[in-house]
Amino acid sequence: MILNFPVFLSVGRAQLDPTHLDPPLTQSIATPVSFWLVQVRSASCKALGALVTATAKAEGVPAWTKGMASVSYNLPPATRALLEKVVPILLEHFGEDDDKDTVAAASEALTDIINLLGPAAATPLAAQLCEVAIALLSKGHACMQEEEEDTPGAEAEPDDDVDDHDASLWEAVSDLLTTLPKVMGEYYLMHFAKLVPQLEPYLSAQHPAGDRSLAVGILAESLHQLELSGAGFLPMVSA
Repeated sequence: MILNFPVFLSVGRAQLDPTHLDPPLTQSIATPVSFWLVQVRSASCKALGALVTATAKAEGVPAWTKGMASVSYNLPPATRALLEKVVPILLEHFGEDDDKDTVAAASEALTDIINLLGPAAATPLAAQLCEVAIALLSKGHACMQEEEEDTPGAEAEPDDDVDDHDASLWEAVSDLLTTLPKVMGEYYLMHFAKLVPQLEPYLSAQHPAGDRSLAVGILAESLHQLELSGAGFLPMVSA
């Protein structure tokens, strides 16, 4: 049931009654997030994100605009109650899980929630999300530790599975880091300023082309969304 739950929600959203979702259904999905099997943890993160977005669409989400103050935006009651329960779980796995696919799934779920709910979801989370992104970029995250400790001093052999996990993770993180400025506008600037020093090393020729493309994409899209407030960072990207 967990593995197919996002599909179930997408099909049945028109008939979804938000009052039936909390707490029994939420608890049944949240419990497997701590399960030892990584596929279950990953699927549970996706299901929790789908649950929030489906509930919000069923209740009716007020329109929001980029950079609007989150205090002026009131979420529907069932959506807010569910958000308060689901987001801490997703944040925990985004920040602390030792499996890359689960971290990516939590990141994707948070991105979907922020895209739909706008500043009301993004503003309170931005600082913590960027802290986790910095840990990932600096290879200090728990999901990066195994590859760092494998064989110190030895040249690692290519591993297609690791490359696939890395690609999924960085794609998810890139989507998150380009979604935040789209939603927050100039209010994202202080968070962007902390990310820049971690992204700069990825622009060097010492990094693979894929890493450089990732960094350039995040920087360029962030500056595009920051508009004039980010003008001070333009020379770095255009160099």
